Parts: sequence; C-alpha cells; structure tokens
Amino acid sequence: MTAGAQGALRRAAGLLRDRQQAAAFRRAVVTAPHPEMVVIGDLRTSGFEVPAGNLGADSVVYVAGAGADGGVAPGIVARFGCTVHVYDADPRAAEHVARVAAREPRVAFQPVALWDSAATITVHAPRLGGYQAHRPTDLRGSHESFSAPARSLTAALEDDGHDHVDLLCVAVDGAEYRLVDHILREPVDVRALCLRWAQPAPLERVLESLGRLRGAGFEPVARSGDAAAWKTTLVRL
Repeated sequence: MTAGAQGALRRAAGLLRDRQQAAAFRRAVVTAPHPEMVVIGDLRTSGFEVPAGNLGADSVVYVAGAGADGGVAPGIVARFGCTVHVYDADPRAAEHVARVAAREPRVAFQPVALWDSAATITVHAPRLGGYQAHRPTDLRGSHESFSAPARSLTAALEDDGHDHVDLLCVAVDGAEYRLVDHILREPVDVRALCLRWAQPAPLERVLESLGRLRGAGFEPVARSGDAAAWKTTLVRL
C-alpha cells in the first residue's frame, strides 16, 4: 500500500471515529423543551440555537470568540436589535468584525480574549488552513503562536456597566472549560449560555462540565454535534 493510500485510510478512520463520538454526544445530552428556540447562523460553523423568548432590544449579549467569519453576533443584532459585545484576540477575527462594526455599530468589538482572569495568553495558529480560528489551547499540535491580552468576564461586565448577561455565546476552541469554571466560581449572573465544545476532546470531559452546570441551575435546552464541534444551549432556571 502506498503512503498516500495509508494516509487516506487514517483520515477516513479518524473521520469515522469523530462522527461516532459526535453521535455519542448527541445521545448523552438530554435536553428539556423550551419555547421559541431559534437558530442564528449556521450550526455547522459559528451558529447557535438561542432562546428567542428571552431576548430583545435591551438584552445584554456577549460573544467570546468571533472567528474568522464574524461569528454569531451580526445575526443576533439583526434578529433582536440589541448590542452584542464581541471579544476575540484572533487578528483575522479583528479584521472581519471591524468591517461588520463599520456597518453595524451595535456590534461592539474588543480585540481581547475573554478568559477567567486578566492575563497575557498564548494563542495557537490552526495547523490547517480554511475556516479554523487561532486557538487559546493547542488542540492539534500547532507550532505557531502569538501572545494576546485577555480579561475576565467579570471585569468586562464591570467595565461595560452590566450586572448580568442575558446571553453568553462561547466559541473559544478549547478554552470553554476555563470560562465554565469562571462562571461557576464567580458570582456571574449568566441567564442563557451557548457553548461550542471544540474537538478533539474527550466526551467525558464535556459531560463533566455539563453536569456541573446542571448542578448550578443551568438546564440544557438544545444540542447539536458533528465531527468538528459539539454545541449546547443552556438556560438558568
């Protein structure tokens, strides 16, 4: 067998494994019915299912991780008319969101990573080209990285004059666990939470985080999953 054929077999086996894991995630995460759930964006990339009945023009919405395509923020603004505060240290995200913000002032962008503390973090480049964003955790063995400023969610809220978050969307490619820990550890009033669980990651780790969120009063109301990313939406009861 040629080296090319062996590589193709490895890729096919890896894709099959990822699909099986995604199917296991979908089976494991049981969701409760919630009224007026709507999809904003494309669930296969940066989109999320959000609780539309809980959101309006005065809602406080934060997005951690815009990605190279601008993420879910423009869709939320268009649907609900609220200001969306977007945090992302990826320079490609900064370029795209700056263009969006020039047309839509309700997209408020900060070129800073949303983290669990004030820090300077190492952000890793994607190993492959395409839609993948730079990552604050090195999930795929990248050798390229840069340093970026980060701030905590609690500090961001304080600086912006907010005492709660109606919707927090998190797509930070591996750092979602740190933000979950931060939300559970600090007195942060987050009322709805959309999480993208970046892959590869053990199913057990995702389920452990979801279990802790349930214990803090968050109820899963939507979930989706494919080979690239698993997503859940939770509301606080």
